[in-house]
Amino acid sequence: MQTTSPRIGSLQLDNPIFLAPMAGITSLPYRRIMKHFGAALVFTEMVSANGLIRDGRKTRELLISCKEEMPLGIQLFGDDPQILAEATRMIADECTLLDINMGCPVKKVIRSGAGSALLKDPQRIGRIIAQVRAAYSGPLTIKIRSGWDTDRVNFLDIGRIAEAEGADAVTLHPRTRVVKPSAAQRTGHRSAS
Repeated sequence: MQTTSPRIGSLQLDNPIFLAPMAGITSLPYRRIMKHFGAALVFTEMVSANGLIRDGRKTRELLISCKEEMPLGIQLFGDDPQILAEATRMIADECTLLDINMGCPVKKVIRSGAGSALLKDPQRIGRIIAQVRAAYSGPLTIKIRSGWDTDRVNFLDIGRIAEAEGADAVTLHPRTRVVKPSAAQRTGHRSAS
């Protein structure tokens, strides 16, 4: 089977196998194992932009890396365009690719206005990408969901905004943050199996 070597911005990769960023999982040892088994691109866990600019020790530990795992993608999250840009400048020399998480469904992240909460504010997404792009010239990607809920499926609009503001690629998790119950679930009826 022949595969094409993908390109993201200026980054040419050996194959289309990527290790997704996963909180509590994609630590340095795990990333090295995945590189050994052929992943062309590995990502850190989700890193808080606020934690970086406040010199959080635990946040910094998520960025410990080694040359064997390169190329390395760093995934940042936050809701403030200026803070994300400042955090980006702090780590620009440590990553091969920068990804901004706009799809995390975790309540703690959403309460801060970050992750998939950003899907409710496409203009803020545009400002974030524009400011991060101004701070970072390397490959820039975002991760999104298809929308906040089924009434607000806006991934195409966000994709267009991302492209216009300078993102090199969009990773789509093809479901919404909020899953509304069906009519049967709302009324307590169960379907026959």
